[in-house]
Amino acid sequence: MKPEQRQKWLDLLLRLATILAAVAFLLVLYAALSRLRRTVLVVLLAGVLAILLNPMVVRLERYMKRSLAVAVVVLGTLAVLAGVGFALLTPVIVQTQQLIKNIPDYLAQAQAAAPYWQAWAAQYGWHVDLQSFWANVIPRVEQSGTKILNSLVGIVTGVSNTIVLIILVAVLTVYFLLDSPRLVRAIRRWLPEGTVEGFDRSRAIIAEKMVSYVRAQLLLAAIIGVLAGVGSSLMGLPYSVLLGLVAGFFELIPMAGPVIGAIPAVILGLTISWTKALWVALYYLAINQLENHLLVPKISGDSVGLRPSLAIIALFAGFELAGFLGALFAVPLVGILGAILSALWDPDRRNRR
Repeated sequence: MKPEQRQKWLDLLLRLATILAAVAFLLVLYAALSRLRRTVLVVLLAGVLAILLNPMVVRLERYMKRSLAVAVVVLGTLAVLAGVGFALLTPVIVQTQQLIKNIPDYLAQAQAAAPYWQAWAAQYGWHVDLQSFWANVIPRVEQSGTKILNSLVGIVTGVSNTIVLIILVAVLTVYFLLDSPRLVRAIRRWLPEGTVEGFDRSRAIIAEKMVSYVRAQLLLAAIIGVLAGVGSSLMGLPYSVLLGLVAGFFELIPMAGPVIGAIPAVILGLTISWTKALWVALYYLAINQLENHLLVPKISGDSVGLRPSLAIIALFAGFELAGFLGALFAVPLVGILGAILSALWDPDRRNRR
């Protein structure tokens, strides 16, 4: 074997060994941190927020000190979020109270319709006992409602814990934004000379992919939420603000989110009439088609560069490992990892595009 070929094989084996070592390290790290989920959640959210806000800080840094730029960006972001929250707070509370109050009526409607659905299913050879099912479900739901009303202390405690977590995320985000230049310089000094360039490329890829993905998902969620809420109101569905929030929230989950977000609206449509549910389903289908053929190409583009099959695998794996948050972050993380490995494997690839 020629020396050049031998060197190529050695480089290939070294890269494969590095990838395997990185995967093993991540698995060990996951096992170690699985017991610290809340801490990991705070650090992860703060890191993502710092990456998202850093471009605005860098722009303002041309005109003021970084500490002042961080303060302006963070306070401005908090003001926008607080304004949106206060605008939605009253209708959300009112509609949530109405929904809780009307749940027994909806259950009674479902129980009354059970014989019809049972007869319809029997025509096609499906033998289900819906009446017994609802007879068992309704008492359990009523018991659950009683337990919820009797556990206000637990609810208040949960809200308090959430507020504490939000404060921790905000404080940690500020520190990340303030210390990121010094941290990057320190890491570059510690790294071996031949790996600094790869570190810089990886850092740029993470920032680019994360910012473009999260920005696109938030914009899509806002658009879909508004379309769902306005459409639900125009079609005469109750709880239109809640339906818009649900649709926008689940829009953050790639691929499966839009389907999940449409289910509550269709169910509420069924409580009114068959035709209403059909029109609601068609409307949400139209929103989905608008999103796939117009909004996503214009807003998202190829934000993470991940094929649909890999995105589905990443989505389910993330959900199984870490629930909703795992599903939320799995696709961008896998896309970022793939882009980093691609750049490190073939540094000239980005230049050839």
